[in-house]
Amino acid sequence: MESIQLLKQKNTPFCIALNKIDRLNEWAAQKDANSRDTLGTQGENSKNHFEAQLAKAILAFNEQAFNVCLYWDNNSPEDTLSLVPTSAITGEGLSDLIYQLCHMGQTSERE
Repeated sequence: MESIQLLKQKNTPFCIALNKIDRLNEWAAQKDANSRDTLGTQGENSKNHFEAQLAKAILAFNEQAFNVCLYWDNNSPEDTLSLVPTSAITGEGLSDLIYQLCHMGQTSERE
């Protein structure tokens, strides 16, 4: 949280990787897949576990006065941080994370 506070103070664009989605209950890994697509193919147990873990993460950030949401639901990236589900082991969501970082870089260059 301290690192995030520093990034916000310096007006540095960033997003948050929610790593280890491959550890969710009964997760069916899809190597290097987009996290939104792979989440859509998961069974009910995995989806429920994801939603429960996501709710905990959102609450933790909200308690620190940060507005956050999943990157695909973020209609206001200027004032809401994007959460990007990832797995460093399977590569799931890494393309999403790279896209988000590149997109932020382009946006900040225009400002």
